[in-house]
Amino acid sequence: MRENSQPCDKKWKKVAKLTLLFTFIFVLTALISVLSLYYIFGITSSNAVIYFVKNTDGSLKVTNDLNFDEANRLLFMVDGSCLWRFVEGVAAAILKKSLIEVTWNNEDGNGVIKEYRPDGTRFLIILSRYSETEGRPRGLFIGGDLPYGDVDRWLDRSRNNTGIAYYDGQKWQHIWCSINEAMTIKGLDDISIGPWRWRYLGSRVLKSTASEVILESLHELHLVRNSLPIHLKMKRILLKRAAADYIVLKVEITNIGNSVVYYNYSFGDEPWVGEFGSSLGDVGWTSGKVYRFEGYISPQKNRFAGIWDYGNDEAGEPHRFSNFANFVEWLDNPPTVVYFSNSFTEVDENRLLNSFDNRVINLVWLYQSLMPGETRTYTLALGMARPEPLTGLPLKPDVILAPAGS
Repeated sequence: MRENSQPCDKKWKKVAKLTLLFTFIFVLTALISVLSLYYIFGITSSNAVIYFVKNTDGSLKVTNDLNFDEANRLLFMVDGSCLWRFVEGVAAAILKKSLIEVTWNNEDGNGVIKEYRPDGTRFLIILSRYSETEGRPRGLFIGGDLPYGDVDRWLDRSRNNTGIAYYDGQKWQHIWCSINEAMTIKGLDDISIGPWRWRYLGSRVLKSTASEVILESLHELHLVRNSLPIHLKMKRILLKRAAADYIVLKVEITNIGNSVVYYNYSFGDEPWVGEFGSSLGDVGWTSGKVYRFEGYISPQKNRFAGIWDYGNDEAGEPHRFSNFANFVEWLDNPPTVVYFSNSFTEVDENRLLNSFDNRVINLVWLYQSLMPGETRTYTLALGMARPEPLTGLPLKPDVILAPAGS
């Protein structure tokens, strides 16, 4: 029996070696193919889908980018995003470094940034893939869903992977929702000017490598106040670096009209940290302090603030939430007011943060003015904070503007 088993053992060893060899060749070929298609043709895990859409005139449209108003006319699709996602995850693990993938549609002004990390986690930023009753933004405005055919959209129906999100290896954690960004101009009856009111002029991918992405979008605003025209221009630049749990957003507003413009500018969110659609567990936080009631913080004494999905014990909530937190840091031009509340319109420091779905953080720059030709800049870092092992409090990552060695 032993003599007969030896040839058999050799045979199985040979089969095992061949299997490993073919597996290695397959993975290597798939890896090279996917990376080549990405860098040469821009194929990513978010657009590796072919949609077959029925046009309004009855003709057939074949595309890899499904517009919002075409979803109800989708006939069927061929989805390759699962292969792209698998290969890019394997590549990050093999190379032992984070890899960034950007999908950007210059014409429609929307896109997705995905970061695959070697430990199997992922960081996600979605830009201008949402619509409001007033309209749909275009450009570098944070918020929205993954593309219709993206496999991650279908694997997670909770919508936790919207806006800015983090996959912790087991499930998606919601970090930021669609940012509530607005401007009110003096003399225009306090009309709130949201992202959809800005005319989209175009965008550029300034840099796209596996370790760093820089995007730019341009916008303009034409209004009339007391028969005088208001003409503003906006430039938005977004930076994402590999392994960083944050993005940097720079907003430049320039008065290209002939008269001075007075305005207020706000940037906030009801971020639903942890679970999309729910503010349960959310409390405010900044360096060394937790806010369980509505309240203001000093933008001069603090450089950042955020929402922590920890549980508000003052409101009877247990500490059984995700323990993830977000943060927004003002890197220049500090806001006039920063507050936590159950509403964007009022703050009562005696009221608990206990809204089911509307615990907000808001930054407001009051009494801003722009002379003709003048530019004002707002630079913010937005991201995720993890618990510090010793204290259990969120620990904000250090924000680095310049790459190492620059």
